[in-house]
Amino acid sequence: STSSDKLAFDVGLQEQAHGESCWWTIHPASKQRSEGEKVRVGDDLILVSVASERYLHIGSGASVIASFQQTLWTVQPVCSGAIRMKSLGYVFGGDVLRLFHGHM
Repeated sequence: STSSDKLAFDVGLQEQAHGESCWWTIHPASKQRSEGEKVRVGDDLILVSVASERYLHIGSGASVIASFQQTLWTVQPVCSGAIRMKSLGYVFGGDVLRLFHGHM
């Protein structure tokens, strides 16, 4: 990894990847939301690797790594229209999302 975090792992996309090494859990970044509460569009989130217990982090040169350093993320749904209107503001399993990194 190009980060100053010597224990970080590079993170990338693979077409054929399976198992816990691919799983990330979503946690609220602030105390405004409790674990288990529905995620809303625009919430600040922290993503944690199930396998390594490291955070999804933006490293140097905009590389994405799994690190002990946190990066805040927000999500925006890619789809729109009538299907989104029934649950406006909430994120559900199966939604196609775009991740944006924020500043800490």
